[in-house]
Amino acid sequence: MQYKQIVDKIVCKAKDLYMYTKKAVRLTAKKVIRPVLGNTVKFLKHSPRVLAALIAVVILVSSTVTVVFATGATTGYSVMHDGEVIATVKDAKTLAEAEILAAQKINNTVCSSKVISPNLVQTIATAGEIKDSKQLADILINHSDEIVTATVLKINGKNVAKGENISQKLDAYLADYKVKNNLQEVEFCYDMQVQTVYTLKADENNLPTIDTFLNSENNLLAVQTVSTITVTEAVSYKTVQTKSNKYTVGTTIVTKKGVKGSAEVTYKVSTYNGKVTKKTKIASKVLTKPSVQEEIVGTKRIIAADKNGNAPMLWPVKRVERSYVSSYFGDGRGHKGMDICAPKGTPIYAAEAGTVTTSGWSSSGYGYRIIIKHKNGLETLYAHCSALYVKVGDTVSAGETIAAVGTTGRSIGNHLHFEVHKNGKFQNPANYIGSN
Repeated sequence: MQYKQIVDKIVCKAKDLYMYTKKAVRLTAKKVIRPVLGNTVKFLKHSPRVLAALIAVVILVSSTVTVVFATGATTGYSVMHDGEVIATVKDAKTLAEAEILAAQKINNTVCSSKVISPNLVQTIATAGEIKDSKQLADILINHSDEIVTATVLKINGKNVAKGENISQKLDAYLADYKVKNNLQEVEFCYDMQVQTVYTLKADENNLPTIDTFLNSENNLLAVQTVSTITVTEAVSYKTVQTKSNKYTVGTTIVTKKGVKGSAEVTYKVSTYNGKVTKKTKIASKVLTKPSVQEEIVGTKRIIAADKNGNAPMLWPVKRVERSYVSSYFGDGRGHKGMDICAPKGTPIYAAEAGTVTTSGWSSSGYGYRIIIKHKNGLETLYAHCSALYVKVGDTVSAGETIAAVGTTGRSIGNHLHFEVHKNGKFQNPANYIGSN
């Protein structure tokens, strides 16, 4: 019941406010608007010239609006330069895009900095007057007084001369040189191009004409003689390998020896001052075909390492003649491992069972190397290998053949660089494999 009384009061107040507002509007219209309109009409009746002018303004505005809508006109922007309208665009974005396109088209930082920067003034224009960004880019360039186009001769990317018919005049220059020096074929030494480019007017004025350039003794037009030679060359044979688990890794058996073929090869040779500057193969004819060499490659990995006394790990290199330790850990020069010399191709063994985490080339000087992760935070590294027989993810047994001795990377002479890491820290390998 209490809520109903509150609502009734609100409705009552709203009705009173409405009636008050209605009376106020009527009073304003009667006391203010009617007298003003009445006085204005009386004034216009006694002032026919003012009335005529007012009617003319109404007709003009109406006509303008009619023309705008009839012709499809729209609001746009006049592109102003030196007080002159040089184009009309839809919006400011068009100008920004045009400035970027102009710089790209000129493709010359110095020239691009000289492109005009016009102002925009809002206007009304028809659709036919509106220019897009590509059209405006050309207009901006054409109104930039410091920028001109010129047909130029470029030598090694540098503008050296200007003019018309440059290519024909260069051909005539070569033909005359060939006749004067009694040569069969000649060509220019340097990279030469004829292009139409944008450049600064001052730079274009400083360029000599092509005729002046050709008649100059210092014209940079070095000419080289061209000849054709034919020689017989050997053609290498291909090798086809078949993997076999009958043979241990590192074993290669040639079952069919390859034979090189021969070919007659023709080269185009350019010579300047007696030195060959360019040699290009232009033809090749096979005289005898090479025959394929066939090989069997062993894949069997065997356990062949041994322990050095009571060392916890196996000796990582096959014991052969001329094998010895050339450098120990520290070694007065901060050496991080042990170097074990042996002939190239000598088998390298896993010092302990584990999983291969790295197998491949190292750009840090190790050359071809393998890293094996063992238990108890231990890792072993085998570097400067000539061949790798395991890949990442392989599980290897202690003493299993994993690689071959070599001298890849930063290395002098064939040897295995062997490292032991524990929890990421370098250890003395002699404590694990002995000291030979």
